[in-house]
Parts: sequence; C-alpha cells; structure tokens
Amino acid sequence: NMQSAIAALESQGSGSLSGEEALIKGEKMQYSPQYVDKITDELGMVTDEHIEKLIEEGKEININELRESIHKNASEALDKHQMDTFYQQNGGEEPSEEILDENTTKHAEQVEEIKKQIHQIRMKLTVEAAQKISMQMPIESSSLAEVANALKQMEQEEAIKALSTLQLPMTNENMEALTGVMGITKEMSHYFMQVVQIEMETDEQASLSEIGKVLNAYRINETPVERRFGETISKVQGQIKEWLESQDIEASQINIEAAKALITNQMEVSKANIESIQEIVIKMNTFLEEMTPIQVATLIKEGINPYEASINELLSWMGTRKVEGLKNSIAETIVVMEEKGQINEGQKEGMIGLYRILQGVSRQKEAVLGYLYKNNLPLTIENLQIAVQYATGKKHIEVGVNDAFGELESLTYEKQRAKEMIESSMSQSNKMLESIKILENMELPITEESVNRMTKMSALLYPYIKEQFKKDLGKFEGMSTLPDSFLEKIESVQSMGPELIESMIKHKVPLTLSNLYWMDQLTKDPSLYGTLLDDKGMLKEGLPSELDEIEEVLSELEHEAKDQKEEAILMGRLREYRNYKQIEEVVHFQKERIVNEGFYQIPFMIDGERKLINLYLHKEDESVVEGADRPLKAMITYETRHLGKIKAYLELNNDVIGYKVEAETIVGIEALHSQEEVLLEKLKNIGYNVKYSEFAGALEEEKTRMQMNYKYDESNFEEII
Repeated sequence: NMQSAIAALESQGSGSLSGEEALIKGEKMQYSPQYVDKITDELGMVTDEHIEKLIEEGKEININELRESIHKNASEALDKHQMDTFYQQNGGEEPSEEILDENTTKHAEQVEEIKKQIHQIRMKLTVEAAQKISMQMPIESSSLAEVANALKQMEQEEAIKALSTLQLPMTNENMEALTGVMGITKEMSHYFMQVVQIEMETDEQASLSEIGKVLNAYRINETPVERRFGETISKVQGQIKEWLESQDIEASQINIEAAKALITNQMEVSKANIESIQEIVIKMNTFLEEMTPIQVATLIKEGINPYEASINELLSWMGTRKVEGLKNSIAETIVVMEEKGQINEGQKEGMIGLYRILQGVSRQKEAVLGYLYKNNLPLTIENLQIAVQYATGKKHIEVGVNDAFGELESLTYEKQRAKEMIESSMSQSNKMLESIKILENMELPITEESVNRMTKMSALLYPYIKEQFKKDLGKFEGMSTLPDSFLEKIESVQSMGPELIESMIKHKVPLTLSNLYWMDQLTKDPSLYGTLLDDKGMLKEGLPSELDEIEEVLSELEHEAKDQKEEAILMGRLREYRNYKQIEEVVHFQKERIVNEGFYQIPFMIDGERKLINLYLHKEDESVVEGADRPLKAMITYETRHLGKIKAYLELNNDVIGYKVEAETIVGIEALHSQEEVLLEKLKNIGYNVKYSEFAGALEEEKTRMQMNYKYDESNFEEII
C-alpha cells in the first residue's frame, strides 16, 4: 500500500504530466480546470521541510521546485522503505536516523511567508486567473511571491470594476469590505465540508467573519493528511451513490454532497442525517454561486455589511432581489410578446396573473421565501405557485388584488396551463430581454476618431448583438425579431450628430445605447422630459431651492416611475407601462448627466404652465464654491413665452456674484434690464453682493423691433427669473 501511494506521488511530482495537460497555443499557456486543480493539490502537499530544504539550497521558491522537492521526498521514502525491509529480512540493525525537529527551523519567518503565498495561490488560482497571469509570466517557474502578487492585483482590479459598475466610491473601507468577502467566499468554497460543519454547530447563525476565523485556525493546524482527505472522498463517491440507492435515498448531487459532508465530519451517514444536512448544502451551493463581486458591491450599496452577516441573512436578501428581477423580466416579456403578436388576450391575462403572484411575493417576501427555504425549493415560478397553492389549499391559483389597485375580479387559471405557458413562451423571451438589457447598457466601442461610424450603428452593433444572443439563446434569428423599442433606439442613434457624442466623451457620460438615445431625443426636443412627466402628472410645482434637492427629486421620480410601471402591468395597461418605463430611463439618464457633466435640466410648473430651465455647472470648479479664490461658473438657459430664449452666465464666489444676461432680441433685453433693480434687491435679500452685471441683446434692424408685437404678462415672473 505504501509503495502504491509513493508511486502515485512520484508520478504526480515528476512533472511529466505537465506537457500533456497544459498546452502552448500562440505562445500562451492553455490551462484546463484539471491542471489548475493539480497545481493547487500539489501545493497542498508542501510541508515546512520542503520549503526549508529549498531555502538552504539557495533555490528560487516556485511551483516547479516545490514539485521536484515533493518528488525527491517520495523517492527517498520509497528507498528507505526498501532498505528497512532488507534489514528486517536479514536480521540487521537499521542505521540511526537524525531526527529533524520541524518546530525549529533556521528560516522560520521566510517559511511562514512562503506558506502564506502558497495559501493565497491555492485559494485564488482559477482557470481564468491562470490564463491571464500566463500572458505576463510563466506561472510554474516564476516565484511564488510574483504569482501571489499577480493574483492579488487581479482581485483588486475585480473589486474596482464591481464598485465602478455600481458607482460606489473607491474608499479603503469599500475595497476592504469587497475583497474581504470575496476572499472568505473562496475559502468557503475550498473548505466546503468544514463550513457545513460550522453551520451545523452554530445553528446557521455564524457570520462570514466568524466562519473566516474558524477556517483560518483550521488552515494553520491542517496536516498534509487532512489536505489529501478530499481525494479519498472523491474515490469513494461511487460507493456513496450505491449506498444511498440501497437505502432507498435518491442519489442526487445534493444527497451525495450531504453524505460527503457527514463522512468528512465523522458523522453517521443515515437517512435522517442526510435530510437534516440537505438544507445547509443547498444554501451553501446557492451562496457560493450567487456571491459574485457585483453582488457584494450591491450589498454594500444597500448599506449591508456582508462580512458581518450570516449566510441565511444574505440569501434572504438575495432571494428578495431575485423575486424583483423575475417580476420585471415577466413584465418586459408580456410587453414584447404582445408587441410581436406572439400572445393572445387570454395568454396575456394568464401572464399578468403570474406577475401579480410575484407582486404579492415581494410584499410578503419573508413568509414566501421562508417556505421555499424550509422545503429546499429553488426560486422558480412553479415553486411560487406551489407555495400559493399550499397556502390556499386549492387546485386553482387565485390571485387576489390588493385594495391599493382598486376593485378587480380575482384571476383564476390552471396551474399546469400557467406552467406550460412559462416553459413554452417565456424562457426564450426572458433570455432575449436579458440580452437586450445587457446590450442597451453596454459601453459601445466609440472614440473621438470613430464618431463618423455612428451612421452605421446597426452594422457596429450587429456583431455584439449576434454574439450576445448566441451566448444566451444559442441562436440569433435576425434584427427584425428584436423588440420595437430596442430597434427604435438603434434607428435614432444612427442619425445622431457627432458633436453630441463628442460632448458625451468629453464629459465622460457612458456611451451606452440607452444614454445615446436619450441624449439625441432631449437635444431634438428639450421639452420632451417635461412633457413625459407632465403627461403622467409627475411634474413638480415651482422650483427647488437647492441643487441637492434636484437630485433628491430625481431619485423620487425614478422610484415613482418604477412603482407606476409595476401597477400598470398589474392592470394590463401596457401602453402606460411603456410610458413609465420611458420616464424611468430618462430620469436615470438625467442623474448620469448631473454626475458626469454638471448639467441640470429642470422642468417645473408655474401658474399651470410648463417651464424648463437648463443649468450647466463647470465641473472643474464645482468643488471650490466656498472658501476658494476661484469662482464657480454656471450658465442658465430659459425659454420664455414673450421674450424668447434667455441666457445668463454666472460667477459665484462665496457671497459675491457677477452675471451677464443675453436675450435674442433688443426688446427682450430692454424688458429684462428694466427689472434689474428688482433683481438686485432680491439678490441682496439672500445675502449676495453683486460684483458686476451686464445685459446684452442681439442687434436687429429697427423694422424688426417695430413689427414685434410685444406683450407684458400680468406678473413679472419671466423678467425676474
């Protein structure tokens, strides 16, 4: 048995498999999952003695040298076993052996540092990571320190990308929270069975930080035998399957993992124990699959510290988000399928019924998600129907409508019919919508040099559209199969002026299809934003008093549009759904322009009339409003009924203001100038000293002035504004 084990180690340690499993293509190493596993397994067999010997021999500490060291030890152990057998068979005495005290090494600090590097590589080395690093350096012949640093750098870049995606500040606190959670998640994946044991012992109450402390202690005290125990489990997996079947237990992947967890933790593999541990295994698998950098960043954005939360708490939160995502996906599907004539009225009502179920789920999420987790049910439409059916005890799914939505009849339909509808109709549509969402919000490969290519936007986007659809749906059936709203965006952007795109590039507004579309629409019709809000009664009365208030109002509008969009689909009013979706998109675009460009578009109502003010702040000066020598510069444009377009250029520095006002006509500028005393008094009342003021109008022929039919309003609002 010993000879067989050492022979196996020898073949592993020889490095002879390297050329078979890792191929060189185009001067780049191609790593397979099996080969990466082999590297991490070999590193798991390294002892302090291996490291100590390499240090004493003055060799560089890398994967190849460690592999060779393991191989040498295997050969020496085999030779010793054969010599021991010889002395025993011939009655001789064994030569005395110098005993090495492993606790007292000559290079303790260096050994500990190398062990940390080995651990980092074992935890973080994936196929993708290996591929990227191999483009910079040879992984197996570079020092462990270089490989560990490269992995750490990749982790940092991943964290920065996740925080940027969600527009979170790059603070040390956010970076540490994100990388910390991702680090512990990787450790949990590596020590899966040990985490299951921790969950069992703490009644699933342990936070990620507590799990991390236990795993760290386990790692420090882990022996080479324990490291290889996972290999033993994989060898007996076939026996586990046979045993489960002999006990009339389904040999599912979950049950096999539950049995392996019991074996690892030295517990009896019984039907009762498997059932008790199933739920934890399911939760663990779900958690490790869902806890991506983007997910962690989303949690941080919501004010949740994932590191101090338990797996149960995090899964509950993620489950809630999944219900919301599923609900929105169904709503989009209903709209697109009706748009394309793919559903009749009955099918539409059935799908709206499903949406109503999810609306109820999102309002009573704790009870529904608790039922699903308690019964180990994945989050699917069918299982949500089962949950509702269980609660009502009826064959049909009856969807009551909350009083908030008015008096409507309950919708009743057969469970199986709804299930078939979902499977046959929605699967492809949902995938298509996810693809479109990605495409609409993907930054396009446009630079200042390639702006002229916008006239061929369809050709520019086609490869991306085709690739995304093939990836998600396995096929792409042509542009005509896409939703009309998506095609409208492409058509609109193709005629977009290059100066608009150059402005977006200059101000770093993300060049997504959605942003380009709304930039084009609002430039063609500046009043469109106010019109959309006014049509739905969402336009605010009067002007906000502070800029911060504008951003608060935008967040409220975006939230209100989302709520109204959901209510519209509940009632089956698809035209309203589209309108509110447009408002949600355009408000989001306005928020991006404020952040990136310093541009505020402020529609409002005054005396029952819709008005629009455009305010542009010079971003480079925005941070020096108070206590600085440089003034804050801004420009305001305002379209009046009788005076035409008015422009005001402002300079603000603490309590000092200077302004220049321009009008399109001489008549207009004279009317404004006549009210200057009133304006100066108002500025004085709010604490400003006027440094300079200037009024300038366009020069026109006298006949134009004489022909103009100038009317004064009853109020002087337009002049003062």
